Amino acid sequence: MQKLKQILVLFTAAFFVTVHIHAQTKEELQRKREQLLKEIEDTKAQLKTTREGKTTVLGELRVIEKDINLRNSMITNIKGEVYYVEKDIIKTYRDIDTLKSEIDILKEQYAQSIIYAYKNRTSFDLLNFLFSSENFGDALRRMQYLKTYRGYREKKSEDILRAQDALQGKLNSLKDKRQKKTDALAEQKVHMAELETSKKEKDKVMTNIRGQEKELVAFANKKEAERKKVQQTIQKMIQQEIAAAKIKAEQERKRKEAEAAAIRKAEQDRIAAERAAAQKAERDRIAAEKAEAAKNNTGTTTQPPVTTTPPVAKAEPPKQEPATIVKPAATAPKTNTRPNSVLENAPDVILESEDFERNKGNLPWPVDKGLIVIKFGNNIIDKVVIPSDGIGIETNIGDAVKSISSGEVKFISSIGNMEIVCIKQGKYFITYGNLTGVTVREGQKISRGQVLGRAASEGLGKGQVTLQIDTDRGTLNPEQWIKSR
Repeated sequence: MQKLKQILVLFTAAFFVTVHIHAQTKEELQRKREQLLKEIEDTKAQLKTTREGKTTVLGELRVIEKDINLRNSMITNIKGEVYYVEKDIIKTYRDIDTLKSEIDILKEQYAQSIIYAYKNRTSFDLLNFLFSSENFGDALRRMQYLKTYRGYREKKSEDILRAQDALQGKLNSLKDKRQKKTDALAEQKVHMAELETSKKEKDKVMTNIRGQEKELVAFANKKEAERKKVQQTIQKMIQQEIAAAKIKAEQERKRKEAEAAAIRKAEQDRIAAERAAAQKAERDRIAAEKAEAAKNNTGTTTQPPVTTTPPVAKAEPPKQEPATIVKPAATAPKTNTRPNSVLENAPDVILESEDFERNKGNLPWPVDKGLIVIKFGNNIIDKVVIPSDGIGIETNIGDAVKSISSGEVKFISSIGNMEIVCIKQGKYFITYGNLTGVTVREGQKISRGQVLGRAASEGLGKGQVTLQIDTDRGTLNPEQWIKSR
């Protein structure tokens, strides 16, 4: 009864684990756990740096928020692991009960065989059993029966030992699973304590931010003014690229139409020439037939000339061959569902776009060391809203800023005290802001990892680089394209 209660408690606890956990396998949870542990260790190092005063208030806030998110993810992951351990424990309990029942049955069967053997233990009884056979064949069958019965008892004994070994293995496994669950719950308790510590640190940082509200508002206004100018510059350039692409597409369309018209004209001229040649050949044939007929008539003297009018052969109009239709070269059917873009007006441009897309989530960071302090979208810090069309990466002033892609430098512009560089790869425009000492020029072809310039100050004592990705269809979140750290 007590065991049944334990099983019911475990089953109830497992039932109320979230659906998200149920959807994950044990292997996925293990991989996620290893990844989270690595990220938590990296965040610990970043937290140590922030506590030593080597980052801004925004940087410190972002690190703490990252730590809180990681702790929450780890707690959820541990709950998933506990859920699977509890399922294993329930299954092990069932296996143990099954093995115990099997052992009880085997022992009972073995006991019955022992009792029977005891009752028939004398040699006289055995000989009497054999010599009471009606014939020699019956005696052989009785001997085989006794041999089989002896083997049956030995097998039952072996089955009991095997079942007892299996039972002991299940008991050991149950002990290991209970220990694993205990360890997981203990680790979960540690992460919950760390989570509470991070929440308290966040409250302290938020209090500090409220004390610097004027500076933060000024920073937000500065960032918003820069954002608008950068976005205007990018959109103007994209519209120019779209207009140029449309002109190029129209020119290409007219060129293809002219080629098609020339091909049609050449085909029509060929058909007309063939028709004229056929008509001339027909006329020559009719003239030859008339001449032959006249020659035959003048050579006959015995008969009066009979004047007959030879039927005029009707010239059949030459067969007109259908005009050759120029078809594009056959290509394999595309299964790609990529949305069409007016900017992808040439095969090489499409290949560049596809190369950029294949590396989504695996592109390098523009700086060797950095922390995302401004996220894509609206950044709400206390009551201050900082909208962003890209991400802001905090780094050291003067650190090298590298291109995350290959492509062509479309424009370099100065906004205030900073410079921005825009690289075009296919239909994607990757813009790097808050640079100084730009080392590339407009129209230059560059490769991934090439240095573009240096990180400038963001105004709060640290360096910062902004990264933005645009297409003709809108702005994308760069954090989804670069590697996770």
